[in-house]
Parts: sequence; structure tokens; C-alpha cells
Amino acid sequence: MLDLRRYIEGKFVVLVGDRELAERLGVAHATVEEVERFLAWLSREVPLVFKPYLQ
Repeated sequence: MLDLRRYIEGKFVVLVGDRELAERLGVAHATVEEVERFLAWLSREVPLVFKPYLQ
């Protein structure tokens, strides 16, 4: 676990689906449903020129 913490230190990390592990690592947590809603919103809001990068 210590090596993983060192690797993610200073990075933007969101762990999906495992709140307990996210808390142990000190990173953000999201449910699968929250991520699905965010991606649906992002696909509507992001300009067409950036959409190839979302696939």
C-alpha cells in the first residue's frame, strides 16, 4: 500500500466503486452511477473537436 501511495501522490485520483479503499488511500471516491452521469454530461458539453479523445 505504501508504494501505491507514493505513486499516486500529487496526482488527481478518483477511485470508482470502493469507498473504503479510497479513504485508506486518501483519494476521491465516486460511484459507478456518478461516473456514468458525469460521462453523459461530458459527452453533451464537450465541443465536437475533443470528442475523439473521449473514446
